[in-house]
Amino acid sequence: MHEDPVMAAISLIIKELYAAEAKYPGWPDDLIHAVGIITEEVGEAMQDAIDLTFWKHSSPPGAGSNAEYRTSRLNDLRCELAQVGAMAVRALMNLPSSIVSPETERQ
Repeated sequence: MHEDPVMAAISLIIKELYAAEAKYPGWPDDLIHAVGIITEEVGEAMQDAIDLTFWKHSSPPGAGSNAEYRTSRLNDLRCELAQVGAMAVRALMNLPSSIVSPETERQ
């Protein structure tokens, strides 16, 4: 019997979430930096997707066989996508429940 693909993906995300929290226990207080972390991970996933798309029939010089290169990049992409999910979960966990208006903040 095969593992449920949803549970497999969520398991990868949870594994990355715990690893990230252990390595980087803090999380930015401001929304721009918090979302920037997610954006960084998305950019890394995009680079892996680009590499897989444009190196279909050969591998970069010095990268070994095409099959080895593509398998490695696919594993990298899987890891990056799990990191995207983990950082999105962290952002959700740390998202404030409400926003204080600038007028209220000054009082």
